[in-house]
Amino acid sequence: MEGRRVSRRKPRRNPLYVLFMGLLALSLVLLITVVVLGFKLKSARSDLAAAQTKIEQLRGGSQTGEDGQTVTGEDGSITGENDVSEPTQGDNMSGDNQTGGDTIDWLDLTGHDEVSVKPSTVYDKYYIYYTTGGVNLRSGPGTCYIWNIVYVKELIHDLKKVLPQVRIWMGGPEASYDAVHLMDELPEVELIMQGEGEETFTRLVEACERGTEVCFSEIPGIVLRCSDDTVEVHRPAPLMNLDDIPFSYGDLSGLEHRIIYYESSRGCPFSCSYCLSSIDKKVRFRSLSLVTRELQFFLDRKVPQVKFVDRTFNCKKSHSMAIWQYLLDHDNGITNFHFEISSDLLDDDELALMKQMRPGLIQLEIGVQTTNLVVVKEIRRTMDLDKVARRVAQVNTFGNIHQHLDLIAGLPYEDIESFHRSFNDVYKMEPEQLQLGFLKVLKGSYMEEMKQKYGLLSQSKPPYEVLRTNWLSYEEVIRLKGVEEMVEVYYNSGQFRRTMKCLSQEWGDAFDLYDRLAAFYEEEGLNGVSHNRLARYEILYLFIQKWGNKEISYQDLLIYDLYLRENVKSRPSFAPDPSEWKNETKQFFIREAKERRYLKGYEAYDSRQMAKMAHLEQMEDGSFVLFDYKNRDALFGNAAAFSISQDEI
Repeated sequence: MEGRRVSRRKPRRNPLYVLFMGLLALSLVLLITVVVLGFKLKSARSDLAAAQTKIEQLRGGSQTGEDGQTVTGEDGSITGENDVSEPTQGDNMSGDNQTGGDTIDWLDLTGHDEVSVKPSTVYDKYYIYYTTGGVNLRSGPGTCYIWNIVYVKELIHDLKKVLPQVRIWMGGPEASYDAVHLMDELPEVELIMQGEGEETFTRLVEACERGTEVCFSEIPGIVLRCSDDTVEVHRPAPLMNLDDIPFSYGDLSGLEHRIIYYESSRGCPFSCSYCLSSIDKKVRFRSLSLVTRELQFFLDRKVPQVKFVDRTFNCKKSHSMAIWQYLLDHDNGITNFHFEISSDLLDDDELALMKQMRPGLIQLEIGVQTTNLVVVKEIRRTMDLDKVARRVAQVNTFGNIHQHLDLIAGLPYEDIESFHRSFNDVYKMEPEQLQLGFLKVLKGSYMEEMKQKYGLLSQSKPPYEVLRTNWLSYEEVIRLKGVEEMVEVYYNSGQFRRTMKCLSQEWGDAFDLYDRLAAFYEEEGLNGVSHNRLARYEILYLFIQKWGNKEISYQDLLIYDLYLRENVKSRPSFAPDPSEWKNETKQFFIREAKERRYLKGYEAYDSRQMAKMAHLEQMEDGSFVLFDYKNRDALFGNAAAFSISQDEI
């Protein structure tokens, strides 16, 4: 019997019904759009009103804000190439300079927030507040350097439009070493301070307050725009005595979770061609009595980290030993101190002192830059590479100090193969972090003078990073950028320590491993995407499945690394289902609550609570690993981990 054919076509809609639904949808879209635009318009009007009010307040001086200060670097500027601290409240504004109780808003020419101070001239350590042309100004040694000069130039152009009477001065390395050209580029700028700025700036403001601006012609260390619009270059200012510089921190409000920068010396004894510190051959030190008193200020307030900006902290043994000894004797158990050192200068006395320190009290940054001796000589660097390796290895045995080793890509006479070898040499030293940086051709450096000889092309705008050299092509620079990214994610993060150690040993060539991993990201379209932590494990597992040794249990290593840092609730797709050892987990924690064999400090908790606070993971061979998150490693912050056999469950 022939079956009946059934039509599968959808019933035809009534055209009027379709039209009605379309109009309804369009109306909803328009309604939502109107509501959103209404909110945006209201917000924009509010912002505009606030901006107009702010300008009027700045002209008239009536708004209360926040005060701030920041430590200065080698040229009287905010230090650190990548980190800039927020300003903080000062504590030593002179009562003699205060004239009344009303606070006045000051326009901050350093790029920080508006500040609240007393009227008239106030010498607040580094910052000086004064009134000119009816506008209250705050200015000081906020530096113009590679990470902010683009924004500073934009600010100068716009500032002069809204406040044409404001006098604009500049300082810092980006201004100092290209002053005349910068004066041509920025006709709004009256003068530029060259070199160290603290004393020069103070003299300039004092001249303004006395009404003797004509005396600018007698002040050294400036490039001045004269009344006839010619530019006058003055003689260099003498180097300062570091003891004459006031301590920059008074109130740390707002800086509780930020890096604090501190300077105990200026200058560098070495002459590395890429570094501005090499220009000043004389190293000056702040008196130890001042340094220890100021460090105690940080210790008393238990700040998380103090980063010394001294270019070679241990270039004078008596200075570095005294400070390290003081930190050891007055350790508060919390604060970490970061030092940039030359490890080949370390001797047995310094190493013996370091060995006694609390894990995490200090960390060391060591600029290796290259292990190619031809390159070392060409960049005017002095370094005993064998001794560097020995000292790094010795410190590693202490187990209490993070070591960060630096490399620079793009140096003269270093091609891709040479950098490959340098990378592997430093990787074998097993630092906690391997910082792969790229040459920045800084204004005023010897490297800038040698650009033509080296065929060195760099970015036209800050940070003037290398694009190519006679030895390294642009394509190879981009390739090294990929390696850098993989090192940051899979090595410097410390989240894949066991996995990457095993993988690099299997690979036999660390550079090739990270190079191949970068290529894998490119091939799989994984670049340019924000990956969460779990995704990084999934990607590494896929990479290992394609390129790794199948006989090695990388699944166990990845899961071990994952739980070592955090008791995660979401598990990667390659991880086994923990319900497979659910009974063993329950049995283990019941026994642990009675016998307290592994978990110390859990006496107040029952077995169920302990099972939530710790984690038990079964490995492929049937054994278990217990992760204790209450008791973490002091240096790395990893959970305590215990290997447990089936019999011990």
